[in-house]
Amino acid sequence: MSLYSHLIMKKIPFYIVDVFAESQYQGNQLAVFFKAETLSQEEMQTLTQEINFQESTFVIGDVPSAHGFKVKIFTPEYEMPFAGHPTLGTASVINQVLMNGNASSLRLDLKVGSIPVDFVKDAKGAEIVWLTAKSPSFSGNYNKHDLAYLLGITPEDIEDTYPIETVSTGISFMMVPLKSLKAVKKVKIDLEGYEQFLLKNQLHKTNSPSGIHTMLFIFSKETYSAENQINARMILPENGMVREDPATGSANSCLLAYLLKNNFFNAKHLNISVEQGYEIHRPSRLYLHGNLNEQGEYLLKVGGKVQWVASGEWVINR
Repeated sequence: MSLYSHLIMKKIPFYIVDVFAESQYQGNQLAVFFKAETLSQEEMQTLTQEINFQESTFVIGDVPSAHGFKVKIFTPEYEMPFAGHPTLGTASVINQVLMNGNASSLRLDLKVGSIPVDFVKDAKGAEIVWLTAKSPSFSGNYNKHDLAYLLGITPEDIEDTYPIETVSTGISFMMVPLKSLKAVKKVKIDLEGYEQFLLKNQLHKTNSPSGIHTMLFIFSKETYSAENQINARMILPENGMVREDPATGSANSCLLAYLLKNNFFNAKHLNISVEQGYEIHRPSRLYLHGNLNEQGEYLLKVGGKVQWVASGEWVINR
């Protein structure tokens, strides 16, 4: 008799992809679980903790509603209303698994609402997956001396011309423009100081309106690669540690809104690429396309390539 014969085992399919990755083993890792309608909220959280990527997603049912395919997004700590690389990666997997790769577009039904995703071939025939983000909201204008202390840099490392402000297209990120790549590389954050800063400014998950930490998005015009226009890092506190994200689609939608609002490139229409993840050896490339019209309306699109890594069945014992 098998040691496990007394257990009721359920198997659900899952896929692992790298998102915002020009090739395998770059970008941001994502696990996508199907048949999630058979899982409880607690099981989804536990599976996410077990695989321990920045996020995992759970596709509920095989058929979309009027709002799109129902998807839940989790970090190892909590459920998220929206996140960029999980949106793109999940849409890519759904297209391949449920639609035989034939869709030119689809929608995901997330906590933040219905998010459209498009599949477009570039000039070399590679597929770029694009999401269209929600309209942004802006708040705050934070003191650069406070931020410099928090980031372990000097106030002179922070751009004088542009504000330090919080932007949200579903999740809040604090945009911190730095003068140089050297300053971006130098950033090192103390967890206790970060937590105290968030608490003081009502940006902590315990006192923020969203119940989620506001994350830091640090960027500069200086880049490692001449192909890119921005170098960036995204840093967040999670499960008692400071973590860094290899590629952050939601943060880059906020960055795009910030660049347009503050006329960062002296243009109200932008097509740029952003490099992220270099400091943690997961180089990523994110494509940004957007504009701000005379009526104050934003178009915010974030794109990237998705690389398939693995697939299998996850065994759940009950």
